Amino acid sequence: MAIDVKKLTVDALLELLETKSLAKITIGDIQEKTGISRQTFYKYFRDKQDLIQYIYKTKILSKFKAPDDYNYNFSDDFDSEFDFGDSLIACFEADNKYRKFMKQAIQLNGQNNLRDYMIRHSEEFDCMWLEQMCGKPLTDFQRAVSKYHSNANIQTRINWILTDSPLTPKEKALFLIRLRTISVDGVMADASSEKGPWQKVVERLEFMD
Repeated sequence: MAIDVKKLTVDALLELLETKSLAKITIGDIQEKTGISRQTFYKYFRDKQDLIQYIYKTKILSKFKAPDDYNYNFSDDFDSEFDFGDSLIACFEADNKYRKFMKQAIQLNGQNNLRDYMIRHSEEFDCMWLEQMCGKPLTDFQRAVSKYHSNANIQTRINWILTDSPLTPKEKALFLIRLRTISVDGVMADASSEKGPWQKVVERLEFMD
């Protein structure tokens, strides 16, 4: 059976994190832990920051679709309000589960760092999601408003991770989405809609046990 090099590498880094800080873990440490060659590592990852992003995408954002997975057919039966709320809660649950990793990863600076990736992914994802919910491409102003609030949401989430926020994953999700119903829904709604896209997510989460 073929070896899953990516899984092997991810598991090795997370295990090393139990005894060594993320900043001090080297590719050599990962090689020694896994037995893979440096050439093999670079076949799958550009550098340690790329590996950190991969862990973030597969362990923290596992319930979210990648932005490119959204298409532009704007189907009437699209149910992203159900996807988004549940996925956001799962993301916060993963933040808790992998808190040691997340705390250290978001404090690493340099090229291709995780904080920058988190902001970029959130901006892209939210714009794609809103276009599906609104049923049409966003205007330049709507896109700018969405990106502004995506960035603010990520900064709030980073603060929660660093300060060990006592809020539950559902409380965090509702807090962030309720803010968007106030500040974003107004520029997304059209004359035929009584509810903005974020209000639909709030109602979905409030209905959940």
